[in-house]
Formats: sequence, C-alpha cells, structure tokens
Amino acid sequence: MKHSYLVAALALCSLAAGCGGGDVVSDSVMPVAGNWTDCRTGEWRYGFYDGMAIADGDFWSYESVAVTASRAEIVLHRDGESKRVVLLRDNAADSLCRERRGLFSRRPLVRSAGYVAAISADNRAMGNPSLVLDSVTVRGYLPGVEDGANVTLSISNIIHNDNTFGSVMSSVDSCGRFETRLPCVCLSELIVECGNVYGHIYCAPGDVVMVTRDTVSGRTLVMGEYARLYNEEEAYRRYVEEKNDYVDIDYYDTIPHEAYLDRVRSEVEAGGRRRLDGFVAASGPLSRRFMESNMASQLYSMINYAAYRRFALRGDGRDRLPECYASYLDSVVAALPPQFRMLWTDPDVYFNTRTGGTRGSKSYWVVAETLRYMDEHGIRSLSETERGYIETWNEGMDALRSGAITAETLPDSFRAANDSLMALWSGDEMQAFVKEKGEKFIGEIVDVRMAILDPLEKIAESGVDNRFEELCAANLFMEDIYYRQHSMGELWFSEMEKRISDPVLRRCIEAENEKYLAIENTGFDCPASIMPSEPYAAETDAGELWNRIAERYRGKVVAIDFWGTWCVPCREEMPAVKVLAARYDGRDVVFVFFAYMSPEESWLNVIRELGMTAPNIVHFNLPDKQMQLLVDKFGVTSYPTHILVDREGNVLPEDVPGLWVDGKALPEAIDRLLD
Repeated sequence: MKHSYLVAALALCSLAAGCGGGDVVSDSVMPVAGNWTDCRTGEWRYGFYDGMAIADGDFWSYESVAVTASRAEIVLHRDGESKRVVLLRDNAADSLCRERRGLFSRRPLVRSAGYVAAISADNRAMGNPSLVLDSVTVRGYLPGVEDGANVTLSISNIIHNDNTFGSVMSSVDSCGRFETRLPCVCLSELIVECGNVYGHIYCAPGDVVMVTRDTVSGRTLVMGEYARLYNEEEAYRRYVEEKNDYVDIDYYDTIPHEAYLDRVRSEVEAGGRRRLDGFVAASGPLSRRFMESNMASQLYSMINYAAYRRFALRGDGRDRLPECYASYLDSVVAALPPQFRMLWTDPDVYFNTRTGGTRGSKSYWVVAETLRYMDEHGIRSLSETERGYIETWNEGMDALRSGAITAETLPDSFRAANDSLMALWSGDEMQAFVKEKGEKFIGEIVDVRMAILDPLEKIAESGVDNRFEELCAANLFMEDIYYRQHSMGELWFSEMEKRISDPVLRRCIEAENEKYLAIENTGFDCPASIMPSEPYAAETDAGELWNRIAERYRGKVVAIDFWGTWCVPCREEMPAVKVLAARYDGRDVVFVFFAYMSPEESWLNVIRELGMTAPNIVHFNLPDKQMQLLVDKFGVTSYPTHILVDREGNVLPEDVPGLWVDGKALPEAIDRLLD
C-alpha cells in the first residue's frame, strides 16, 4: 500500500461537477424519491434524490428515469459505468415495491421512515483477526447541511488508540456530499459526526462506507459491509433507552472490594444477558455479527466496571484490589474474541487493575534510572550497595508521596542514599556517559522506563498470548508518541524494535513518528508569538513575575489560557480559540498561553501543528519553578483554565468557562471588557 495512506487521511478526487442529473427533472424522480431499505436484511439499498442517486456505496447520475403507476425503470451512470434498476411498485402503498433482479428474483424494498427489522438470517461472522495496512473510504450525502460544513471522522482500535492520526475533517460540497479516506489497520470503529448526523460504524481495511441522514425519520443510514450490524446495534441502543435499563454502579461505593465485584457480576454480567434476551424476543432475526458484537460489548463493560474500582483506592499506594479481581479480569479477557481484542483501545485498564490497581504512582529519578540503564546494558555494573541506595531512595519517595512521612521527617538512611547517588552522578564516569549520549538520550531513559518498560512488564506478567501482548505493546508505543507530541529517539526505537516484530505494526508506529519529524521541520506563521523564557528564569516572586509579563500588555484585554501539551481537552480546544482570536485581530485583545509542565519540543510541535500563532497570540513556556509561581498565584487546579485581565491590569475574580464547555462565555466576557 502507498505510504501516503499512513501519514494522513487523503481527500479523494473531487466529485463530479454539479449534483448529477443533467436532463433529468425532479418530477420524474419524485414518485420513487427517498431512501429504500431491503425488507429482508434491514439494510439501506438505494437513495433517489433530485439530480442524484446513491447505490452500491457510491454516487450516481441519472441517465434515464421512466416511472408508471406499477413500474419504475431507472438507468444510472458514473465514470463510464451504467446500472439499471427496475422497481415493481405496489399499487396499494407507494412506500412498498420489489426490485427485479433477473427473471425470477424479487427483492422486497420499503421506503422507510424508521427502523426496518430484518426478516432473514445472517450467519456471517466478524471474521478472523488480521493486520492489513490499507484505508477505509467514507462517502456521505447530508441533505440540509450548508456548503463547506465540516464532517469529523475518526478511526479507533488498539493500534490507533482513539487519537492516533487524529480526527479527519472533510467538507460538504454544495450538493451536500463529502468523500474522504482514512488509514485503517485491522477491525476498527469509524465515527462520523456532522451536526445531528452521527454514526459509530464497524469497518475494516479496504471497506467503503456510505452514510446519509434520512430527512423523514432523522435516522443515520449506512451502506457497507457492516451496515446490518450498525442497524441492529442502533436498534438495541434505542431499546435500552426506551426501557431505561442502564447499569449504574458507583465505583466509589464504600462496600468491600469483594462485594463491589459481586455487583459487577450480578448487574453488569447478568444484567447484560437479561437485556439482550429481551431485545431478542422483541426483534426479528438478529445477525451472528450482532450477537458476537454484543457479547464483546458486555465483556468490555465487565472489564471496565471492574477496573473502575481502582479509582476508589486510597492514594497511599498501599490499598490494593484483592486477588479475585485479577482472576476475574483474566477470565473475561480470555473470553474476548481475538478480533475484538484488536478493537479494544485501552488495555492498560486491564493490566493496571490486574496487578492490584494501586493509585500510588511510582517515582522516576534520572539518576537512578540512568544507573539502572548502564547496569542492564553492560556499561557499568551496579554493586549491591548501590542497588540498596536506589531501593532506599524509592521507598523514601513512596512514603513521602503517600503522606506516611514529610520532607522534614525523611529518615537519615534516605538522605544518605540520596547523597551517595548524587555523588555517583557527579563523578567523572557518569558525567562522561551523559556528555557522550546527550541530554535527550538521558531524558529518554526515564521516559521509556515510565511509559514503555514498566507497563510492558505488567503485560508480560499477565500471561496473555504473544500476539495480544505485541498488540498491547504497539498500543503503548503509539500512545506514547501521541502523548509526547514529538519524534522519538535512539533508545525509544531500539526498545520498539525488540518488542514489535510485525511489519504492519512497525510501519504504523514509524509513520506516526514521521508525522512529528515533518512537523518539527515546519516554521511558524508568526514567529513573534513564541516568547523567550530566559528573561524570567531568575524570578522568585509570583507578583513580580506577573507584573513583568503583564506590563507589556497594559491597555489591552488579556485572555489567559493555562494549558499543557499532555492535556487532550486543551489541544482539542485550541483551534476554536484561534478562530476566536482572529475575530479580535486589530483590536485591543491579546491571547496569552502559559504551558504547564510541557517539554520545549512538545510545546513547539503542538503550536506548529495547530497553527497557533498570530499577531494577537503569544506563548510562554516558563521554567517549571516560574510556571508554578503563576499557577499558585492564579489558583489553577485544572486545564485548560481561562482567566481574563482588563485594560487596567485587574484580574477578573472568576475563571471563564472554556470554549469546549460554553462557546459563548469567553467572547461575551471579552466584549464586556472592551466596551
């Protein structure tokens, strides 16, 4: 497959000029206009509209249309291909007809204003799991959507992990159509969103998916390999909504952990079977794929509800989930069919909970991790005494983090271990190694240990099969690139090559890395937006620091945004903030972004990728100590946080909701300050 499939979603060739049709007038199509569904399978088969038709997952123009009271003969064409559709109309009801297929075959069709239950069986399975590198083509007709409206599409599976490759934007043309292509590996979930159109559709490499919104019923209709499954899942969702039969277990409940797990068994596991039995009794024949998908959904729910319990643990690192959780999760994951394991986007949930789910996070210190790396790679062996220093340091940090001790009551053994490790770090041998490898490599030692090696250790200990272990490892590597927002280095890739042998998985990871390499070679539209940090590095007083920064913007309304490169909502909101900033171009408003705990490389890449520079936008990435001064001064506890400052330099007492919460609050507040 072409490399371009991997690095971005590719817009296909533009659709034919106009909306098709040519000589066909609307009156000739009117008697059969609308969306026609196969009564046997419940799948959308045809869409006939003024000047355009949809069939076989593609757009067609009319060559001829001849309609009588009992028959419609329609000839469609596209790109030199013709298709003849003959409909035998029901005289008693114009919403019913039969499509003639050969001399004797008749397919019953209904012009549907709602869900059509299938009347025939479907024994097709979801298929065996395979890793194939390809793309999925998505086409759509969205009547009533204005020209240029954006359609958001995304692919989700264990490799893409929801966010990898990002969401793809496609624009609707003047006829309400769009067409695009997304990179796809293995069985995936395709999400299509545009206004009130929403589709959550299974797909696989090479698939073609067509979507529309039926203007009569308001339903999203789908053509494609998994169209019947989509219809049945949507019907099941509506069934559960109508019955108001949802699972609602409070994972913070104070009951014992064993009792909580019993509730998962009785309410999630048994309740899921009860809901399915009710739906089966109320429906026509359901496909084998629906039964397989529903079983997998129930297993996902069982895993997730059991895993949510880890949030109820005390944060001291000593409260752990009992062994029954590990055995329960093992049994559930073992029951999950292989193709649905590939579809699963968050295996970390399972592995973290399986090992006790402790909320206490581990401390990673560059000194200790560099010594461990040198020992593991035969560069410098750790003595037993030095291993003891590292163990003592880790124990002290665990106790400090859990609140068991304070910085003032740290034992002498911790202080002695810390001093000894620092002496090793300052020695000629260690410093020569640091100088040889460079700061980026040394930083990667900690990053790889934290994000890759330690999680992989949990996966290896779980005893899952090697194929699933490799998929989970690929998920970790992909997730780490997305989290860090920059290209990876020598150590990271050497670990990836040790653990990922499948060429498709490797290519996916390499392509994501190449995306960031390309970003890093991109310039800024407005370089003046990037502010230097050095002038503020010596400040120790929050008030003085803020005054120095704010002074240059006196007389302007200042919209402050505290964010971080690691914060997904922050990044997702930024394009909307850029649009807002453009509204105030040339006026006395400046948008000031403060990045919190964000590595320089990642910080610059996010700004480049999102194009977040403009004459009225400035970015600061202050040293950690100075950034913490501002965070404490403004009382920032969540990200993104928006704060406004008036022309006189007065900070408004209350934060303003972000655009992702309330699209009007921030611009209305700015307008009031400008008046």
